[in-house]
Amino acid sequence: MLFFKNLLADFHFVRGMNSLRRDNLISAMAYFHRAIKIRRDNPIYHHNMAIARAMLGELDDALMGFSYAIQLDPHFADAYHNRGLIYLQRGDYDHAVEDMSRTLAIEPQQYNVYLSRAYAYVQRAEYDKALADYQVLLDLNPNEALAYSSRGVALAHKGDFNRALKDAEVAIQLRPDVAEIYGNRALIYLKMGRYAEALADCNQAVELDASLAQTFASRGRAHLKLGDLTRALDDYEEAIELDSQLAEAIAGRGEVYFLMQEYEGAQEDFEDALALKPALNVARAGLAVSAYALGQIETARQHWAALLEKDARFNDADWVAQHLDWGQTLKDSARLLLETYFV
Repeated sequence: MLFFKNLLADFHFVRGMNSLRRDNLISAMAYFHRAIKIRRDNPIYHHNMAIARAMLGELDDALMGFSYAIQLDPHFADAYHNRGLIYLQRGDYDHAVEDMSRTLAIEPQQYNVYLSRAYAYVQRAEYDKALADYQVLLDLNPNEALAYSSRGVALAHKGDFNRALKDAEVAIQLRPDVAEIYGNRALIYLKMGRYAEALADCNQAVELDASLAQTFASRGRAHLKLGDLTRALDDYEEAIELDSQLAEAIAGRGEVYFLMQEYEGAQEDFEDALALKPALNVARAGLAVSAYALGQIETARQHWAALLEKDARFNDADWVAQHLDWGQTLKDSARLLLETYFV
């Protein structure tokens, strides 16, 4: 009897996998649910149900699913990795690093996990750790173009622009057909203040693949820096249409609204970005100056006080502008807020 129950559960699971491959997520979840009802102790069933939920944007349920799969099998490397990817998406980089490290402890040859962990390290400003992971990845796969490309971004964050551009060039020579590689070089150009070149790389990336939200967010940034707020707004909206969870794009649109003096729209976007990524400083700072512009003084003060609690350097408007890549208008707004309530 048990044999036939397991056979039926596997049948539903296979049907679910077929639906998942066709992106028929509702059908996949229905089949996985049937499999789980028969065999609740199978970690793979829970893991793949969580994948379907994550693809539907049901991130809380996906996290619980991956966690339950890990509870059933504490050595389930893919479950740690996929849970870590959700933490990455949410900006919870500490937990992301923890899960990626657990994955690599179980399966150290999963080179794509080094790429994910390195990204988390970059977001935590731990650039040397990121560079170490990129080197391990390149030792495992010397022709991994995305590793060179991503390492270039990490080097740009360290201010080593010459090596950053060299890595970007190697990546493009290896894979001139990959949109993300041009997008990463655009990020380097943005860090360097070479906005026209960033714009050109974003255009090239869009020609190769118009489905990448980050490309449109980067192009929106380039347009903003070049003073074309209308095109910046269009690109940020396209990015958000492609990925409604991309907090940086939502915060970028909030910045455009602020510069257009549409403070209510700015405030709403900064609030949404902060809800998606509570550690996103640019969203909290933008929320503070938007609230101040709307006369919501106590709200503005509370948000800026939270930033100061994290990092005392937020008491310096010049440092804030550099840290957040803000132009003169937002820097002046931050300075006014600081001088009025924090001097």
